[in-house]
Order: sequence, then structure tokens, then C-alpha cells
Amino acid sequence: MNLEYESVSCCDLCVNFETKLIDEKGHIVQCRSCELKFVNPRPTQRDISKIYGLNYGNCDRWGKMESEAKI
Repeated sequence: MNLEYESVSCCDLCVNFETKLIDEKGHIVQCRSCELKFVNPRPTQRDISKIYGLNYGNCDRWGKMESEAKI
């Protein structure tokens, strides 16, 4: 399967634009502000959905979008 990737321009948690590479092989970066670690570049949501499908595991809401985050 040929995946498409998206480049992440800022941290999803604190919206800081500065990151440092901590694992070159795994494409893992760390936010210099809040220290969140994330993959960059990462597969697009569409490609992730192709891999896992709507019946993945025990999560009945996988692949469905929420209108707002619930904490």
C-alpha cells in the first residue's frame, strides 16, 4: 500500500512551531515547549482509515469525527 503523508507544522497540543528530532528512523519529533512526542510526517487520516477500517478492535467509534473534544 502506497501511503500519503502530511507534514505537521506545529504541535497539536500547544501549537508551538519548534520541534526537535528525537528518532530519525521513526520520524518522531518532540515539541520544544510542552515536550509532546509525535510522528512527523505522519500518514493522512484517510490512509490510516484504509489500514484499520471501521471495524478495528473494540472501538465502536473508530473513524467517526466528533464535533468537539470532550474532556
